[in-house]
Amino acid sequence: MNRPPLRILMISATFPPDVCGVGDYTAQLERALRHLGVHVDVVASNRANSGNPPERQPISSLFRRMEKWNVRAVVGLLKTVRKNGYNYIHIQYTPNFYGPLSFAVNLIPWLLLGSRCRTAVTFHEIYAPKLGGYKNRLLAFYDHFKDTMLLMGSSVSILTVPDRVARLGRRFPWLRSRLHAIPVGTGVRVVPMTIEERNAERARLGIGADDFLLGSFGTMHVDRHYDTLFRTLHRMIDRHPRLRFAIIGAYREEHPYYRFLKKWIADLRLDPYIVWTGYGNEEAVSRWLSLLDLYVMTDVRGASGRKSSLIAALGHGLPIVSTRGRDTPPDFIDGENMALVEVDDEQALSDRIERLVQDTTERNRLRAGASDLFSSCFAWESIAQETIEVYGFRV
Repeated sequence: MNRPPLRILMISATFPPDVCGVGDYTAQLERALRHLGVHVDVVASNRANSGNPPERQPISSLFRRMEKWNVRAVVGLLKTVRKNGYNYIHIQYTPNFYGPLSFAVNLIPWLLLGSRCRTAVTFHEIYAPKLGGYKNRLLAFYDHFKDTMLLMGSSVSILTVPDRVARLGRRFPWLRSRLHAIPVGTGVRVVPMTIEERNAERARLGIGADDFLLGSFGTMHVDRHYDTLFRTLHRMIDRHPRLRFAIIGAYREEHPYYRFLKKWIADLRLDPYIVWTGYGNEEAVSRWLSLLDLYVMTDVRGASGRKSSLIAALGHGLPIVSTRGRDTPPDFIDGENMALVEVDDEQALSDRIERLVQDTTERNRLRAGASDLFSSCFAWESIAQETIEVYGFRV
């Protein structure tokens, strides 16, 4: 007798055409699970008028858009869950994405007690720190309470960094059997480019044929420590005047961090060396990544499997220089699949970049290591299979 297909309801605050890494992750995981024979429906927030670029088309597999995530709406959704016979609700969770004061999503595991449907939660962020101040401390306490309520209630908790699994296991030892580490993948698939196309695109962006192009991709966030990178670039320009740096991805000119970086660039007189690509769809981002000679990411928490932008660089087989931090897993090996330096060590970062600029053989070795790491750990087929095993099923 054939076993009925595994039925999953995926809940995400964002989903294409929304521009968001968590939404893209959800779409890619949904697609990979379907490929393995799993029935997946997706419920997301209604953000149809959120100013998304017109070329990002909605994905037809979306089951429902939610106007609100209050208790009434969530209870109504759970009636559908019981009627449709789902095995799991899988929540893609980041604090405040369902509303800064909303807690209804965090109640879902508790509202499903006694039903046949279990709850899995991917914590893309948990126990996030807040800035100082009385109000922020109150909000942090409230967020931590919500996070804990969801963590305690879920049947399965997935984190994207092994170190976070270990830390939560020490903090809540009775939850260890429910905690699992599964990395994120990337929605940026490699678009092949000919040498002629690559040279033409570099020229369009004002990058010379003899320029050595460094670059980074992803959300413009204070954790990325771009200012450290710019100071490093400034100290190298005299010795390597053909260096250029591409910032790949969308940005908002009114954003405080963008203005902060623009001031750094102006003060260091780096304007001629910086290329801002702006927003691009997945195909454009792939092409821009393929232009890079060296990928650089200076994240305060270190290179890790929760950075989909870094995973995109691995998938494109780029030589990578990044930081070693608390989130860096043991399979990110210095000198084998990337070059790692300590956080905010400008001298070490400068020395490592300079060495790679001059050493084609080492760059090629890191390219090969990056491709091998991506294939073994971050391909969507592998992530989907790990997710099914965490559910307790086999396909």
